[in-house]
Parts: sequence; structure tokens; C-alpha cells
Amino acid sequence: MFLKSKKGQSALEIAILGSLILICFSYILSYGQRLNFEQQLRMEAFRKAIQRSYYKNAPVSYTLYRDSRFADLFSGYGRGQPTASSATAAVMWTKGMAGIQNNTNATLPPMYEEGDKGVGISHSFYEINDQIYRLPKYPKRVVTLQQPNTPTSPVETPVVVYLQVTNKTESYNSQVSRLENATRIINFRQANLSETVNTTLLVRYDTSTGNPGTQPPWYNRYYNESDYVYQGDIYIDYNNENYTIEPGPQVTQNATLEQESQGNTTYYINRVIYKSETSGPIQRRRTWTTQK
Repeated sequence: MFLKSKKGQSALEIAILGSLILICFSYILSYGQRLNFEQQLRMEAFRKAIQRSYYKNAPVSYTLYRDSRFADLFSGYGRGQPTASSATAAVMWTKGMAGIQNNTNATLPPMYEEGDKGVGISHSFYEINDQIYRLPKYPKRVVTLQQPNTPTSPVETPVVVYLQVTNKTESYNSQVSRLENATRIINFRQANLSETVNTTLLVRYDTSTGNPGTQPPWYNRYYNESDYVYQGDIYIDYNNENYTIEPGPQVTQNATLEQESQGNTTYYINRVIYKSETSGPIQRRRTWTTQK
């Protein structure tokens, strides 16, 4: 009886210790994946910002937002843990005056877009998974240290994203079947995963012409603290021209497996990405045989 109780206690201790080890391993795995993914995202945002700043000869702010799924020991087979990460980089790489000069004979640089020409232009980009958006710009006059008493020539500055709204809809089911005969047991497992992500960016425009708290005492209509005009509202510029602040983009994306091509062959990688195109559920299958 004493020996049996010792064996039972040992089995219980091993079961508890094994569970704790699995929990610790799952936490370390999840933390490592997230840390590596976020580091790659920060570097990618910086590279894309510096590339566009160089080509556009202007300050650029670039934000990356990515949905992903990390491996998780405690989720269902083929399901993973849904995660969202973001990174922002701001770069100014200019040669002389910021902006592409309005020279009709000049060769347009790579990544040229309508509205790149002009002086004092800055740009803001927002990339949501596989979609890239350039946020709209509006003109205003600003106060600088070199000209503290009078507003400068008009410059075009982009709106800013003050809120991102994300709604996710997920459907998951799995089934396990077993076929047994006289010599072996065949096990089959299948999982179906569908996920749709709806992302909406809410934007506003800062009409202030100087840094908040640094306005001179002769404050007038050109000098004001942060005064935001929200999307859908009317912005009246220094020249009494009216602009309706365009709403931020809305995008619907679906989970799918990443594809890679080698020559004429295209195959799927076991990594979930999110794309705007319509796709069916992600299916994963596993079959294994046990000999009797």
C-alpha cells in the first residue's frame, strides 16, 4: 500500500510539473514570436519611409499595421493565436528645399504620385496588411523660428489618424476521424478557419500654424493652438477656400495562406496572411497511422 501511494504521488507530481513546463514553453514561444515580428515590422517601416523620403525629397511618415497568427500550444489544431502589431517611422531626407520642384522638363523620380510637386510638402502613408494608403494633404501657413512674426508661404500637410477601429469575425471548426482494422489504426484530423477583418481609419486635420504653447501675444487667426477639423467637416484655409476633410479608408481583408512561387510552380506556405481578395476557408489536414 505504501509503495502504491508513492507511485501515485510521483505520477501526480510529474503531471503537474509537465503542465507547468508546457505553460512556460508556450509563453516563451509566444513572446519570442511577437518580439521578432515587431522588430521586423519596425525595420520594414523605417526602410519604406526612408525610400519614399528619398524619392519624394520630402518628410515622410510611414505606418505599418499587420494582422497575423502565432503558434499557440493551447489553441485548436491549425488555429493559432490572432495578433495585431503596428510600427511607425518618420524620416526626412531632402536635398535643398523639401518637395519635387515644379520643373516640367525634369525627369520624374520613381514612386512619383500626383501631388508630389511643390515646395514644403510632407507625406503620410498607412499600410494595412496588403493595402497602402496615402493620407490626403491640405494647405496652410505655418510659423517658423526664422519667421516668427509672419506666416510662411503655404505648405501642404497631411491629415493624421487619431483612431483605428478594427472588427474581426472568425469561424473555426475541426473534426477527427479514426479508421481501425486488424493491422493498423488510421487517424485523420481536419481544421477549417475563416477570418474577416474590417479596418476603418478615422482622421483629423490639425489647422494650427505653430507649436502649441509658443504663440506670441499678438495672437490672430493665423496663430492658434491645436485646432482639429475632423473627417467630413469643412476646413477653411488661410485664403478662405473650403475643403471637406476626406474620410479615412475602410478596408476588408480575409485570412489566407501565403503563397510562394519558384519557376512555374506556386505553392502555399504554412503562414497566415491577410489580403483584400476573397478567399475560402483555410484548411489543414493531418493523417497518421498506428500499427497494432
